[in-house]
Amino acid sequence: MRTTIDLPEELLRTAKALAENRHQTLSRVITDLAWKGLEPTPVTYALKNGFPILPPSADARPYTLEHVKEMAAEFEDGQMAAELNR
Repeated sequence: MRTTIDLPEELLRTAKALAENRHQTLSRVITDLAWKGLEPTPVTYALKNGFPILPPSADARPYTLEHVKEMAAEFEDGQMAAELNR
């Protein structure tokens, strides 16, 4: 299928060089790279005491024991339970 897209000059030059090095067409290289970019990233994790340790997201904030205690107190008071049941 034919389509038109705008690519930055640097990207186009790099893709053309890659195609030449691989003895492939530019279309083939762009297609392969697009498919690789669309593949889901596998989640890897370690186990600690039998529980998975997942990598934090880029905007994750650390939670201290104080945070956990505050959340437990809110849950026991019913505030958090009411919010969860909305």
